[in-house]
Amino acid sequence: MLIKNYLLAFSFGLILQGCVVQDYFINADLKKADAALEKKDYKSAILDYNKVIKAKPDMFEAYYKRGVAKFSAGQTKEAMQDMETAIKLNSTSADAYNQRGSMKASTRDIKGAIKDFDQAVKLNPKLVDAYNNRAFAKLSTRDIKGAMADFDKSIELEPNLAEAYNNRCLVYLQTGSLDKAMLDCNKAIQLKPGLANAYTNRAFAYLSNKKPKEALNDFSKVVELNPKSVLAYNDRLMARLALKDFKNIIEDCNNMVELDPNYALAYNNRGFAKANTKDLQGAKADFQKAKELFELQKNKGPEYQLAMDNLKMLNKLK
Repeated sequence: MLIKNYLLAFSFGLILQGCVVQDYFINADLKKADAALEKKDYKSAILDYNKVIKAKPDMFEAYYKRGVAKFSAGQTKEAMQDMETAIKLNSTSADAYNQRGSMKASTRDIKGAIKDFDQAVKLNPKLVDAYNNRAFAKLSTRDIKGAMADFDKSIELEPNLAEAYNNRCLVYLQTGSLDKAMLDCNKAIQLKPGLANAYTNRAFAYLSNKKPKEALNDFSKVVELNPKSVLAYNDRLMARLALKDFKNIIEDCNNMVELDPNYALAYNNRGFAKANTKDLQGAKADFQKAKELFELQKNKGPEYQLAMDNLKMLNKLK
């Protein structure tokens, strides 16, 4: 009888030991996946979360984080499925609703996104990211008042968050409240001097206030912070154009073409600047190149039409 009980106890001990060993490997894979996600190595993160989920298919954390990794990797449909599962496993997670809302917003399901953001802030009234995300969703529906209220709430909750001030600055710019926009941009830059978007927004505020020199300084700061950004050079063109600085417009366009030889707008803008410096042949060549790239990219919008019109005008000057 004693031997039988001993054998039962021994068998039960082996089961417990096996569970401990399994949990050890699951936790090791989870930590490995988390580290990959932190490093933005989404492919590796997804593979390791797969291992965790295979071993423990009811782990909310693994589905949630794999969903985040997939979304960051551009796998929106698969990410949405993971977040759906995560919410089924834990329907009280504000972060999961916030993430699913972001995914829906990226697919233009704005109504669904706002519904998820609503649920996120209901579950966690202090989740700043959800207020910011809902504000942008509301902006896309032209609910300016609602967006402003959410940005205000973000700042109330985190008064030292530079991005919150920068986001609210966008609303002030859209509504023409330039002085308030400037104040928010200044605050954002004060809190985070390396926040490039804040300089961009302040530059647009300066342009609206007819201060192109100040705008140029801010656009140049953005280029300094992001020297490989085509858009940073492109934005700076607006200040240079206001100053009629065609020589440096050409230089900025040269930099854009070097960074992205297929950026049709750079050729279009450079052609315009060359025409204004009497380099008509150079302008014609740039407009022709812009036209070819726009056609290749199946983009026949206003920029394409402008290139065509300018090309026709130059051809008439023969």
